[in-house]
Amino acid sequence: MNVANQSNDEVNETSKPLPSKTPGKKTINIQRLWVLVVAVSVVVVMVVVGVFWYQHAQQQAHQKAFSACTNAGTRAEQTSKRLTQSVQDARTLVSGGEQQVADPTTVKTLADTLHTVKEDELSVSCDPGMSTRELEHSEQAANTWNTRHAQLLTTLDHQRTVVNASRVKKTLVDAQTQLHAKKEEARKLLADSEHKVADNTCREALQQAIGEADQLSSTQADDYVKAGANLDRTMSSVTQNMNATMLVAQQPVATTPNNPAAVNAPMGTPGQGSSQPQTGSKPITPAPVTPRAPAQPQPAPAPAPRVPVPAPQQPAPSGNDDWALFPGGDHHLICNNGNCVGN
Repeated sequence: MNVANQSNDEVNETSKPLPSKTPGKKTINIQRLWVLVVAVSVVVVMVVVGVFWYQHAQQQAHQKAFSACTNAGTRAEQTSKRLTQSVQDARTLVSGGEQQVADPTTVKTLADTLHTVKEDELSVSCDPGMSTRELEHSEQAANTWNTRHAQLLTTLDHQRTVVNASRVKKTLVDAQTQLHAKKEEARKLLADSEHKVADNTCREALQQAIGEADQLSSTQADDYVKAGANLDRTMSSVTQNMNATMLVAQQPVATTPNNPAAVNAPMGTPGQGSSQPQTGSKPITPAPVTPRAPAQPQPAPAPAPRVPVPAPQQPAPSGNDDWALFPGGDHHLICNNGNCVGN
């Protein structure tokens, strides 16, 4: 019994694990230390990342505010320039008066809108050194200014368009009225010039110009102005032809042996007092006549016998005190009221 029990005790002692060489308390402390180090490292990394992200976010917000402020200021400046030009153009239209438009109320409405325009200077500052809050405040001020003045600009542009359209309409109506009056004048001249022109081509051209003016239908005032200018040219041609024909009809008849009553002198020479200009024509100023000098004698081998020259026929008394010179061979006669003196 004792031997068996002793053997079992030996076997049991032999099967027990050997004790560890490292104490359990020391192992736990090392593990906790590593956990603490890792945790602190993670916290530090998170803090660094957080700080970096915050700074980056602040920079992004500042850059965004600066860009927004700059864009708002640019839009406001563009609106300010356009508004200044629109106000100047509107004042020019209003200064033209209501006589230049078909509808005077359009000018009055534009003038009333101009009275609402105030001298509101644009003042927007966007500087990179400004804080994000200051940049956002400047952006808001620029947007507010731009919204208010953009509405005023839209109103002025619309009203200026209406006034300009009314001016175009007035110009067209005036051109049509002037052309109508010109056509009536041309028709009267066409009727008055019948059988009074030597070349009827000018009257045909005038009649054609009147027909073209009657058929004209356009929305452009220049077309009616051109038609009126065409009528002026053709009317001037007819008038010139009539005047030339009248002058030809007033020319005196040359003296012939069968017509002793006519004056044998060029037009405008003394002795044509019996020919009077027609009523309404311009008087013709007589031109002086220089008596023909006697021919110089030429030497001849023998003198030719003198042939008696018949006395020229005396012209009818003209009632003037003018002396007329009548050449006749080697003799000359100077006559006045039927009294002739030879030389």
